[in-house]
Order: sequence, then structure tokens, then C-alpha cells
Amino acid sequence: EHFDLSGNEFRDALCLRYLKPLLSTPTNCDGCNAPFTTSHALDCRSGLVLQRHNEIRDFIFNISSMKLAQSRVPPTKNFCMKAWVWSQTIKEPMVDESSSSDSLRADVEIRGVWQPQGMCLFDVRVIDSDAPSYLDRSPEQILKTPERDEHCERRHVSFSPLRATVDSLIGPEMSIFLQRLANRLALK
Repeated sequence: EHFDLSGNEFRDALCLRYLKPLLSTPTNCDGCNAPFTTSHALDCRSGLVLQRHNEIRDFIFNISSMKLAQSRVPPTKNFCMKAWVWSQTIKEPMVDESSSSDSLRADVEIRGVWQPQGMCLFDVRVIDSDAPSYLDRSPEQILKTPERDEHCERRHVSFSPLRATVDSLIGPEMSIFLQRLANRLALK
């Protein structure tokens, strides 16, 4: 049941399970040039963590902004035309602009996800659930994070946090969003 692993992934899983060093890893981190360890790979903000985050963000953006061929809009007509999954998708929209470099950005903004013509901001986060700061919590507790509605009230948009762990667990909001996305794609 979805336990398909490549040869390298299987060997890495065995090494992690039995606390052995990983076999085919680089000597230095590609993001910050620090010595590469399993712990560093999961924690470094400029290497693999950023790549995992961007991979999820780009996947959501690409699928949500995809133009689907031969969709019937509306279904009572006899003609076919191309239609988008959702009408507008923006990557890294500004939520709160400031004069400094710490202005607040969302990862993806999509129109029409939760309500017709309503904008929704999505914030993707990849979490290392085995980090020392999370040892006293279950994965479900780690994935349930408070929403940051206060930043979105001024823009009159909804906010959805999309959370995943490095172990491929997904949070409740992400699960609901992916089901909605799959249903939308199935209708097209």
C-alpha cells in the first residue's frame, strides 16, 4: 500500500531504522557547505528543506494553474473549450508589504478554492517531526498549527496552512485541499 521505495530509499530507511550512517551522501551540504549529516539534512534551511518546500509549492501551483483540454463548460452546451482548474493562481503573493526585507509572503494564492471568486492564501511548511523540540508531541499535534488569520483580514482572503512532515505525513488542511483538487481535476 504505497510503500514503493527505490533501492536508495530502501537502504536509507534501513540505515535510519538501525541508526547507521547513510551510505551515499555528500560530504558537505549543498546549501551551506557545512558537514553533511542526517540531522543537518533535515534541519538546514538552505539545502534540502528548502528544496522539499519548493517542490510542494511548485506542484500545487502547477496543478492549480493547469489548463485542461476539452472540458465542457457549461455541460449543457455541445461545444468544448479549454478550462483552468481554478481561474487565477499566483505564486508567492505579498500578504503584508513592508519597507524592509521581512515582508510577509504566502506560497500560493488561488481564486475559487473554498468559495466562488474568493481568494485563498496557502502557506506550505515541511516539518521535521523527529526534531528535539517535537519529541513530546504526536505527529497529529505537530501538524495542527494555528492559522494566521490576522494577516489575511485586511485583504479579505482566507488562509490555509499546508503542512507536511519529512516522513511524508500530511496535515488535515492539506489533506482536505488535495481531495478538493483531485475532485476538481476529476470534473474536468
